Amino acid sequence: ISYSFGASGEVNGPAGLALDGEGSVYVSMSTGPSILDAPRLGEEGMLLKIDIESGERIAVADLIEWEITHNPDPMEIFSNPYGMCLVDGIAYVADAAGNSIIAVDTATGDISTFAVTGGLNVDFFSDEGNPARDGAQEIDSVPSSIQPGPDGRLYVTYITGGPFPPGLAPIDAFSLDGSMERVADGLTMSGDIAFDSAGRMYVSIVSTDMVNGGPGQVVRVEDDGALTVVVAGLVMTAGIAFDADDNLYVINKSTMDPDGGELIKYMSVADMPASVV
Repeated sequence: ISYSFGASGEVNGPAGLALDGEGSVYVSMSTGPSILDAPRLGEEGMLLKIDIESGERIAVADLIEWEITHNPDPMEIFSNPYGMCLVDGIAYVADAAGNSIIAVDTATGDISTFAVTGGLNVDFFSDEGNPARDGAQEIDSVPSSIQPGPDGRLYVTYITGGPFPPGLAPIDAFSLDGSMERVADGLTMSGDIAFDSAGRMYVSIVSTDMVNGGPGQVVRVEDDGALTVVVAGLVMTAGIAFDADDNLYVINKSTMDPDGGELIKYMSVADMPASVV
């Protein structure tokens, strides 16, 4: 269920997924460079429900249409549904291009805006600011992943907009009533988040310095906010997850590498002592 946008050469398809425990998987479908001008092919920007055994799929919600008609972050109309999770029958989808978290009732298909992540403050624009954000001194937040934490809150990571400044990306924790607390700062291009059996938070770093070809990493966020590198030397790091034995699984070389697409298992990362990045 991937598709291409023709001359642009861009290929898009499934981005995030969540199992419902009842034989189905929910999948968020990413989109191409423009949602206003490009022809709709049928499944881009959709939240799909797929029967695991039969492969039958149904469209639950049209997230592109929500962005076009509501534009929760009132800037340019863009949408790229990406990471997602499923909690109590509600699918929470990080719209990376829309700078928002969208909630979908999987039983009814009803859509609502759960949170607007908006922009992140920066100091490198001229007095005119960023024209893409109405002249504000900020860049897009670009929410990439949303995962339930051990405390029941939803934790959100951010890739951030270009030029992807090192140390700009935070981690935000949202209660189900929509209230938000910033729980970590100082990360860079955060792609995904996972928790070990002790409830400690780990974050995949796509690149420590994208402009200059910095490597990817996985870091642990310590109780005092310090960052411990538990895996170094990665390339375009993406999804991460722990199994019941605290083995860490990492998607490496997720894009921009002709020999990419690695799934790597790391053992004993939860036993690594804390150290400051």
